[in-house]
Amino acid sequence: MALIRLKALFKAILSIGVITLLVVTTAFVILNSADANLRDDAIISIQNVQDLLAEQLDLGFRIPGSAESLSFKDWVINKVNNRPGWKIETQNFTFDGVSLRNFLITGAELHEGDYPTYIIGAHYDTRISADKSDATMSVPGANDAASGIAAILEIMNHIPQNFRQFVGFAMFDAEDQGSLSSGQFAGWPWIVGSSEFVSRLSNPQVESIEAFVLLDMIGDPDLNIKYEGLSYSTNPELVEEVWGMADTLGYGDIFIDQIGYNLLDDHRPFIDRGISAIDIIDFDFTEHHTTLDDLDHVSAESVAVVSDVVLNWINTRVENDLNLTSTSSQMDSSSEIDTSETSSILTDLTDTSSSASLGRSTTTEIITTFLTTFSNPTSIIPTGVSSSSIAHSDVSLNFMFIPISVLIYRGIAQKRKGQRKPSHRL
Repeated sequence: MALIRLKALFKAILSIGVITLLVVTTAFVILNSADANLRDDAIISIQNVQDLLAEQLDLGFRIPGSAESLSFKDWVINKVNNRPGWKIETQNFTFDGVSLRNFLITGAELHEGDYPTYIIGAHYDTRISADKSDATMSVPGANDAASGIAAILEIMNHIPQNFRQFVGFAMFDAEDQGSLSSGQFAGWPWIVGSSEFVSRLSNPQVESIEAFVLLDMIGDPDLNIKYEGLSYSTNPELVEEVWGMADTLGYGDIFIDQIGYNLLDDHRPFIDRGISAIDIIDFDFTEHHTTLDDLDHVSAESVAVVSDVVLNWINTRVENDLNLTSTSSQMDSSSEIDTSETSSILTDLTDTSSSASLGRSTTTEIITTFLTTFSNPTSIIPTGVSSSSIAHSDVSLNFMFIPISVLIYRGIAQKRKGQRKPSHRL
């Protein structure tokens, strides 16, 4: 009898243990899910993003040269014209007998002959063949690429009026028709629209662009954005600056410090022209190039999270540029350097800079140190350099070696994380 009771007690304990394990495991999975959650104080609207996604899919398949592609043209021009402070230019061109068009959106107050300092881009065409599921059908293109267009149009709403002359948005046709073996676009290369866009840039325009950021496939509900391989190999500082902004905003579990795929995407022509360019993309999207790339498999909140990061990065960049220009003008107008006043100005800039702009604030610290040392050449000043991936260090230098330290600092690449994966094409 006692043995029976003991067995029953053992079974009860075992059952409770199994149930507890299942509950803990389920809770762990939920808590560690990579689903994107927009921070509470973000100004990006998830509802606006959802509406922009739905409106694009309502147009139909945005296949290059199609009636639906022309409908997109009318739709996006109307959207921009209803946003005060912006203007849109259509760039018409022909490829293999097909009429195509790119769009460039700039601030309405951009001066004649000037060009945006920062450009955010995305392609808008959808693939004619869902060759990963049913090649006879077309891809709806909710994530690839309505997500990037929705992000652009939402970000535009939140660029301050006095920043708009420095910011531009590009939308590319015919990115996604490469590697097709049959049909209308058989033999077409990838990135046709962006290649045309960059080919039209004059050398002065190229020189005026400080950064190009591509938004592609940013609507995966299970959002995990790693460093795109080409972006990181050519522009690691820009990648880490944007990822640093994401971490500052609380999205460190979504923007992952690890190298992912090398991709042939719309950032490539910019890099080839010597422009600092990166690709923000989650290529691990199960529905990629299938008929299931629809509204049921895209997350407006994921798009909103990426929009929040890019908006804050670009506003911080422009604000820092304006502050540095203002400071430079004040220094140029003074015939005598007052080091105490100048140091105060530069320190203020450093304090107001986001941790996502570490390179800029650190350079400011070095300049401040140089000016302080210049006023007292016998002193030795400790200079601290810090970032999320470089350990804190104190270096004591005589003022004669400060310029050398600047060159050394700029030449040091931050620690690269992760392993490269094989090259893929979109």
